Amino acid sequence: MCGALNFMLSDGLPRPNPMDCWEATRFALLSTDTSGSDFTKSKVDFRTAALFLAMLQFARTQEVGTYEVVVDAMMEKVLRRSGWILHRRSVAQGSKGEKVIYGTLECTAMIYDNMLKINHMEHLTDDLLPMIAWPAVDYGVTHSITPHHAMT
Repeated sequence: MCGALNFMLSDGLPRPNPMDCWEATRFALLSTDTSGSDFTKSKVDFRTAALFLAMLQFARTQEVGTYEVVVDAMMEKVLRRSGWILHRRSVAQGSKGEKVIYGTLECTAMIYDNMLKINHMEHLTDDLLPMIAWPAVDYGVTHSITPHHAMT
């Protein structure tokens, strides 16, 4: 968390290890269309639960142990219903007067498996390997970190 969100870091605790913790603000859903049948047994939109599962899968492949997030109270409730507990580090007031919460989300195989069960989504993964068996990807090996074009 940096820039305008520095006020959220007032808990006096050290920041999570940046080698093991990623900011989770880059994950989003494209569709806003919902219907009454698009919810899991825990009353979470199916796509939201699928997004959380994909975030956990991504964390596993990138060897990320924790996500750092800023959410509102409603999203904290959605996370909890889905089976992902936010570890609160700071609570503040947002620009529109709403309560905003800075915290971390652990990324473990146990949370992934629990989320599948809570949301009754186990049948979606019948053809997949368990999360714990997925290989880690070294970003430096799969992506060049040096420019390909000479600067002129």
